[in-house]
Formats: sequence, C-alpha cells, structure tokens
Amino acid sequence: MKKTITVKVPATTANLGSGFDSFGAALQLRNTLTVEVGGNPSGYSGHSASPEIIIRGEGAGALPTNASNLVWRAMRRGFAAASLKKIPRVRIVMENAVPLTSGLGSSASAVVGGLLAANEICYNKLSHEKLIQIAVGLEGHPDNAVPAFAGGFCVSFDDKGRTGYAKMSISRLGIVAAVCVPDVDFPTAAARGLLPRSVKMSDAVYNLSRSALFVAAVSLRDGSLIKHAVGDRLHQARRMKRIPGADSAFEAADKAGALGVCVSGAGPSIVALCPTGAARAATRAMSASFARKGINSRAFILDFTDRGATVTTKNK
Repeated sequence: MKKTITVKVPATTANLGSGFDSFGAALQLRNTLTVEVGGNPSGYSGHSASPEIIIRGEGAGALPTNASNLVWRAMRRGFAAASLKKIPRVRIVMENAVPLTSGLGSSASAVVGGLLAANEICYNKLSHEKLIQIAVGLEGHPDNAVPAFAGGFCVSFDDKGRTGYAKMSISRLGIVAAVCVPDVDFPTAAARGLLPRSVKMSDAVYNLSRSALFVAAVSLRDGSLIKHAVGDRLHQARRMKRIPGADSAFEAADKAGALGVCVSGAGPSIVALCPTGAARAATRAMSASFARKGINSRAFILDFTDRGATVTTKNK
C-alpha cells in the first residue's frame, strides 16, 4: 500500500538570553516535509541508498539532494533505531519556510521531521522519548530539538546522558517574537567555537538568576520581568562581535518598545520579545540598524505556539 506522510515542524528560538543550551520556544513558522512511500518494502535494501529529494523554498539549490541530506540522514537513523531491515522506496519533498543558518532551528526542523517520518514508516515503533534522545544526539544540544518536537517554551536538562524537559506556555505572556535575520554568514559551528571553556562564578550566578527569573515571568505571566530575564554573560557578547550591527539593533528594538532582546540561538538572528503593538516598530528599527552597516536583513513577526511537530498520513 502506498502512503503519503506529511510532517510539519515549527521554527524555534533557543537560549532566550539567559538559558544557554537549555531554553527553547516554538514559533509559528513551519517547514513541511512530505514523504511519499512506495508499496514495495524491498525498494531499497541498504541504509546508504539515496531517494529522490526535492527542495522548495529556503535552501533550494543550496541544500544537498543526495544521501548527505540531513532529513534523509535523520530518517536513516530512525530506521536503524527501529531495526528496519529493508527501507521502502520513498520520495522526499521539503518545503522550507525557516531560513537556513539563522538561529531559528532549521537543522532541528530537518532532524525532527526526518525522525518523525521514519517512525511513521516503522509503525511508530519508537517512543516520543526515544525520538528526542536521537534528535538531541544528532543536533548535539536540546534547546532547538525539544521545542521542535513538543512546542511551547521548554526547559531542557541532561540526566546522566538522557535529555529531559519541562514544557510551559509562553504564549500566555501575550508577547510575540519580532525577528530580524541579517544577511551574515555565521554557521552554528563557528558560533559555538567562540565560547569560553570556563566562566567566572559571578557570571554563572548572573545567568542562574536571570534564567530562573525567565521561568518566573512565564509562570506568572509577567512580561515586565522579561527585560532582566534575558540578561546573559555566558555567550551573547562573544557572538555579537561577529554580527555587525547587533549592538545597535539591540538598542533600537529596546527603544521601539521591546520587553527584552536577545540573540536567537547561535545567531545571527536577533529576536525582540514584544507586546503585539510594538513588534512592527521593533523589526523596522532592527532592520534600519543593520542597513546602516550596509547589511541587508529580513524581518518576521511570529507568534509563539504551544503546538510542536505534527504528523498526518494518507493511504492510497
């Protein structure tokens, strides 16, 4: 029997200032992955076989369409975890809305989408928890992968090599994410390479207090706490030095009415947490700041969403 699997995975913004490698939230911008599965399970017999891959939208013409494609690599990892002996013939269509290497979780979206599609092919043999462990292993950190799966605002933690998390609703704060994506080449690997091996105790305490305050802000639905809650001394300053215009973009968004401003994930995107009425002014102000540095940018005003990745299947 032939079937079509559709997986929709949200963009994510990670760290949110103080919650380095722990905080992440899902955004209302989704990549759509469609996997058409052939009826003959012996179409491919090895995990290295490459299916037909079509990419539309973000990354079209740039992302690989061979066996190195991240969606397909994630699918193969899922097949192996589920002990699938023979891989069916598949056709993959990626419709990408999340900008690449932007700090908005494009790689996590690919990994999560591929794993969920593979699990559906394997009759959902893998548990939600197992899928998260695989995704975090592929990503190297949980802050994007977990909210891509689960939605909402997630606080992730490591427990003897296992990733756990708590999910809360950040949408109840009544804020949106005003996102500015500057045209700056800043791969995640390069961004992580800037991080120090150790930090001062005072800086660690600073981030501990701010991250706890962020959780309090979400719990109490108190947006007035956000300004201090996004404070950071662990990672943002080093990364912002590699993003021309970032400092002025922070200041511009703050003056435009943002409750708090931070680097989204590893960057280069800047996200301003805003009341709805201030979001447009914040994105315009940030874009103007980058323009003064001669840097083009794109702006998005995105709602937070409590809904994570979704899977639908149609049999033919």
